[in-house]
Amino acid sequence: MRRWIAVIAVSSSILGSFDLARGQGAHDRTAAERGAGSVLVPQGGSVVVRDGAGRVGVAAVAVDIDIVGQVATTTLRVSLNNPTRTTQEVELMLPVPRAAVVRGFDFGGAGGAPSAEVLPAARARALYDSIVARVKDPALLEFADFDTLRSSVFPVTPGKGQIVKVVYEHVLVADGDRVDYVLPRSESLGPNWIPWTVEARIRAPRPIAALYSPTHAMTELRAAPSDVRMRLDVNGAREPGPIRFSWLLEGNGLAATLYLHPDARGGGYFLLLCGLPPAAADAPKTKREILLVIDRSGSMRGEKFEQARAAAIQIVAGIEDGEWFNIFDYSSSIASFSEQPVQRSERTLADATAYLQQLTPDGGTDIHGALTDALRQNHAPGTHPIVLFLTDGMPTVGITDETRIRGDAVTENRHARRVFTFGVGHDVNAPLLDQLAMQSRATSTYVQPAENVEAKVSEVYRRLHGPRLTAPSLRVLDAQGVAAPQRVADVEPRTLPDLYDGDPLLVLGRLRGDGDLVFEIEGERLGRSTTFRFPFRVRSTGEDCAFVPRLWASRRIASLLDDLRMSGADPNVALARGAQDGEIAREIYALSTEFGILTEYTSFLAQEGSVLADETGNLARMNDQLQNRLRRQRAGREAVLQAMNTERLRNQDRLNRRNRQLDQAMKETAFDRVAQVGQRAFFSIKGRWVDSRLAKRPADQAPDEVVALASDRARLALSGLDGGGLGGIYALGADVLLEVSGKAVLFQRAPQPSAEAPADPTASPPIR
Repeated sequence: MRRWIAVIAVSSSILGSFDLARGQGAHDRTAAERGAGSVLVPQGGSVVVRDGAGRVGVAAVAVDIDIVGQVATTTLRVSLNNPTRTTQEVELMLPVPRAAVVRGFDFGGAGGAPSAEVLPAARARALYDSIVARVKDPALLEFADFDTLRSSVFPVTPGKGQIVKVVYEHVLVADGDRVDYVLPRSESLGPNWIPWTVEARIRAPRPIAALYSPTHAMTELRAAPSDVRMRLDVNGAREPGPIRFSWLLEGNGLAATLYLHPDARGGGYFLLLCGLPPAAADAPKTKREILLVIDRSGSMRGEKFEQARAAAIQIVAGIEDGEWFNIFDYSSSIASFSEQPVQRSERTLADATAYLQQLTPDGGTDIHGALTDALRQNHAPGTHPIVLFLTDGMPTVGITDETRIRGDAVTENRHARRVFTFGVGHDVNAPLLDQLAMQSRATSTYVQPAENVEAKVSEVYRRLHGPRLTAPSLRVLDAQGVAAPQRVADVEPRTLPDLYDGDPLLVLGRLRGDGDLVFEIEGERLGRSTTFRFPFRVRSTGEDCAFVPRLWASRRIASLLDDLRMSGADPNVALARGAQDGEIAREIYALSTEFGILTEYTSFLAQEGSVLADETGNLARMNDQLQNRLRRQRAGREAVLQAMNTERLRNQDRLNRRNRQLDQAMKETAFDRVAQVGQRAFFSIKGRWVDSRLAKRPADQAPDEVVALASDRARLALSGLDGGGLGGIYALGADVLLEVSGKAVLFQRAPQPSAEAPADPTASPPIR
């Protein structure tokens, strides 16, 4: 039950005074008729209250969200399962947003008409406390600061269960042209996932420029510019935590909004979200110039080459009127379809298809020659230049030095062509392909041996349809319009990518100071230079934007890994770096421990019983991996694996709470011994969760203070920390060692006899 945060089933015979009026017929039933009582908490499944008690559980949850303007109507269908032989009555308690209003509540039970009420947070807290006092499990207190919908449900039929339908409505929070929606759910990382389906429809007063979820993967379908449907996809359904999504209404051209989160050290972190609504079918578009560069070396022989050829034919067929193209094919020698790019016509398309059909693979791999020949081509004026570069091997002919190839790709790229690289199989120089792409505002893609080359290439090409803003750059000004680059630091990505149709633009970084500022984005639209100015007020947004620093840290780690990986191309440079490498390794380690972000090189930190206090040993272990794997492994399966994992970090736009990454078998794996709650990260060490801020303490060192997790003292401490955003630690399922005002305080799940004792005026004051 760790996936679901919303249902607590409690027998009315146990809750007694908590019975909700829902018709005399239901209350007249005896306890024997209703069955034995049990409590179902969100994170731990059924908790037996008395011997022989039944266990009612949640089988599935379906959520439908209908949003008109800023009013959201949320419908939940909760499927309850009763595996016992007796009919059960349960009490349903559902955390809901503040000021939510119940519009509907129904189930297929007999007896009087069902009813429900919403308890404000203060009354809900008292109810939660009473239940926790009976079941001795504080997990429920994760939701003590929410308003709570409460009702009784009867009957939950033996062997069949019950479906409960709840409808509530609330007004959404807006920040300028951005509107936010949050569906409360548990922070827990437990293995007993409950299937969720979540669908939302948004009908806005103006066209929607961008949709964004910082928490879960969601797919979107636009019926109209201001009418969008969203659905929690398969990957998103496997992630715990509240579901949050936002939409940004169309502004004057490019729309933008700023998510801010304060830093205890001053300043904070920011996420700048920009977007343009999808272009209308008849809107003018930037035309493209597409150069296809295809590896036809002997190693491509067979199915790989046939798929690559099919992808090329498909791309040629999709070139639009007014666009230009050319084809390069290379092995030990280099050939091309035309001396210069040609404009699309029925004749040039037919000739290009015939040219592709007659290609045969043989010889070596002259990557340098093929790439520089393509980049030296004259550029068709007024078009957006794109290179699709495909290879399945290492450079074996001509200039093979990785550093030289990368350098010449910069000096020869006078027309600023975007080089989208495709590595087919594992025998490729992954760092080289990554750098060729990154230094030209493009991306790299890897096709695994069992994957379809045609499908992967076509997938990337479809995304490159309709560039909307090209060569963007960011400038920061103060409120008076004076350049203020010192106000931001460690901006990611370092070079902004082009904005294609339907793509949002995310920029993350650290913020210095608290004065208002202006973000200025300059780029080209339809061949003309355009500047957009966005003034923002800098203010604390508390725990609502706690996702921002973690997303920034993920991208920052990727940049640091790239710095090390690229330096490995030249052994002489690598030997000279010394102290610089040590500083980079130390920063990667610090970010991983502070934010709970694991990489291939810090995954050992999640091992049960690992001693995080051994910073020197951990750094040595990590640095050894960085040197021997990251920097020295340039090709092969290991290099491709590292490239794919780093790419995930580099482009991370939503929380990865379970630290999902590819393992040595290229299978996705997760780490449940690292938890992220609010602004803090926790590591599971010797049966307890340890705040990353206390990671350097010896594991056997006694805490400065011990309090009961379900006590008033714990409540006071948590309410004063991080804007009160640490309620999720109740769901972690074990004792928690937390940093509170410089002290190491152990929050124990088992109630302490003195924790709820009457206040003693001579006792030490509560933790603050």
